[in-house]
Amino acid sequence: MKKNNFTLLLLLIVTLYKLNCQNQYCDDIAKKMNAIVDVDKALQYGNSQLSGASIACKAQIYRILGVKYHLKRELDSSLYAFNKAAELSKKINKYENVAYAYSQKAFLLTTKNNEEKATLALQNAREALKKAPNSTEWSTYYSARAKLADKNKAYKKAIIYLDSAIQLSKKLEKPFDLTTIYHNKGVYYIRLANYEKATAQLMKTLALKEEKKMGPNSIANTLYLIGICNMRLEKYKNASIFYKRAIANSKKGNNKYIRLLSFIEISIAYRGLKKNNIALQFLDSAEVIGKNMENNARLSQIYSEKGIILSENKKRLKEAEKYLKGAYALGKTSSNYLVTISSIDRMVNFYLDQKNYPKVKLYLEDLKHTISITDIAYSKEAMHKYYSEYYENTGKPTLALEHFKKYHKIRDSIANKETKTKVADLEKKYDSQKKELVIANLTEQKELQNLKIQKSEAKKNTYLIITLSLLILLFTGIWAYSKLKKQRKELIAVNQIKNRLFSIIAHDLRSMILPFQRSGKILKYHIKKGNYDKTVVLSEQLEANSQRLSNTLDNLLDWSLKQLNGYKMNPIYISVKEELLEIISGYEQQANYKKTVIEIESEENIEILFDKGAFHVIFRNLISNALKYTEQGLIKISFKKEYDDFICNIKDTGVGMSSEQIASIFNLENKNTTTGTHGEKGTGLGLKLVHRFIEINKGNIKVSSEKEKGTLFEMRIPIVPESELEVV
Repeated sequence: MKKNNFTLLLLLIVTLYKLNCQNQYCDDIAKKMNAIVDVDKALQYGNSQLSGASIACKAQIYRILGVKYHLKRELDSSLYAFNKAAELSKKINKYENVAYAYSQKAFLLTTKNNEEKATLALQNAREALKKAPNSTEWSTYYSARAKLADKNKAYKKAIIYLDSAIQLSKKLEKPFDLTTIYHNKGVYYIRLANYEKATAQLMKTLALKEEKKMGPNSIANTLYLIGICNMRLEKYKNASIFYKRAIANSKKGNNKYIRLLSFIEISIAYRGLKKNNIALQFLDSAEVIGKNMENNARLSQIYSEKGIILSENKKRLKEAEKYLKGAYALGKTSSNYLVTISSIDRMVNFYLDQKNYPKVKLYLEDLKHTISITDIAYSKEAMHKYYSEYYENTGKPTLALEHFKKYHKIRDSIANKETKTKVADLEKKYDSQKKELVIANLTEQKELQNLKIQKSEAKKNTYLIITLSLLILLFTGIWAYSKLKKQRKELIAVNQIKNRLFSIIAHDLRSMILPFQRSGKILKYHIKKGNYDKTVVLSEQLEANSQRLSNTLDNLLDWSLKQLNGYKMNPIYISVKEELLEIISGYEQQANYKKTVIEIESEENIEILFDKGAFHVIFRNLISNALKYTEQGLIKISFKKEYDDFICNIKDTGVGMSSEQIASIFNLENKNTTTGTHGEKGTGLGLKLVHRFIEINKGNIKVSSEKEKGTLFEMRIPIVPESELEVV
């Protein structure tokens, strides 16, 4: 017996020793593959080590092979490697590695425009991560989701996914490697033409990569993108410095693609610095690589740049035109729409300089069609600039001005305020008239709907008699009855919704009318006393209040009209701070009258996906409620982003509430109301609406209060209401 135990112990020791040796051997292979700078040599070595390796070791090798093939832009080979890595990792229950492989597959499939398979790969990745909830591979998963959003041009949504990864990293004991996340955020900010924020994210990436001594190809990629940002900001000297560093690193890593891109961009930088001879030298180097790689898209860029430089010399215009036409021909065959747009852009620019307007028109139409497929801000900016110049030179000043305004609107968010205000006023008057006519007909519609309900009742009874009399038509009668019953319910529901909408409009406008009532009394007093200097100030305040009231009415009418067939949320990305400032402006006079300060406190501005009308209903009621019960005090609105949630607190120093009032504050059956500190009357509807709309948007609201010390409302609402953002 003792001998058998000794034998088993010996076998266990030998097995553990072999396992340790295998793990050490596999780690050595992985380190060597990652250490080999030349991608082709790394691939050759990795493939040679597959035979004879254990399942775990093969999974690790395939994972690295997938990355290396991706660097070479050999996407099918990369997909195959990650597929093998996922299959082998499943066999040994390494769910973290399974999630990584599927997330990388999603990246590749998104690049190949196979959205359906990419989504399936992400679902598989998430299933694996459910079994490894504290895994750092959540980072890769979120990055892949962001890549898919990016492909659908939902750049803000992509950034929200990455912010979710950053928030989750802070919560986990083992934080993520944020290098890729910062890098991708920089890319998405480039897509949004926000180059300052893009530069900040990419500089973080560069610092992390250099600190971790990551490979030269990875560093070259980030350096190249920082150069792009500097180019967009017209900082050509800075851009050329980053491009030179990118070229040096890509040479170390034998990455011809990054080197090709950097050669093209640095030539543009030197053209911007008026050093055309140096620019042409870099373009010659780029052309050699482009032809060697048979990359028509990049050759199109190269020929475009040569054409632009040569066109500056009047003696070489024919040569310049030849290069530009060659660029255009190659650009039209490219799947890269940025290259296509660039090649058309160059043709438009060239013929504008030559005053050849028939050809300008031809290429402008082509440019317009191509840009309509994309959503790149600076491309639209250039297009409107060209159209403006074209129409100006062909005797169409009205169209020229129209495109000039569009050009400046994109180029600079600060437009001509006077023109903007006049146009907005005209639009408001027109829209308000239409909306008022529709609202004026609501009462008549309500009566017609009541009549329809009565008729539907009569029809229902008729069908019941027929079904009893004619058994043959039994099933037909039942069907008709059910249909009419449903119709009746729908009509009643629509009627109830319209009644509620009237209540909302009445409730929200009540608080806006209070300043007019007070101002009227004060104005009457000062007129009697002969204080005409004060009446001027009051009349200005009345004018400002009337404008705010008009804006509020427009918003309410517009939103109410959209709700006529039932509450329908229309979520859009809105800036929380901008919307709050607009809402607060409507309560300035009332706050001054009650000597109460309304203050916003936040470290950053936040964008949330939310129905704008519902947002205004919620915060108008909460601010109005706080102001109603606060005298000579403070109302503080603070908000922040926590992981995937928008958190907002509204705290006042007012009269407070009792525990009984708190218990029934959101109760729809409770119709008790209290008067404000100046006798303001309420309907009891406001806070119930707040609760309802927050509930519709999958959020929650809590209230705490103490008599004579004030009240605190706490809200938590999802920033992007999607289940896939939740971490299991």
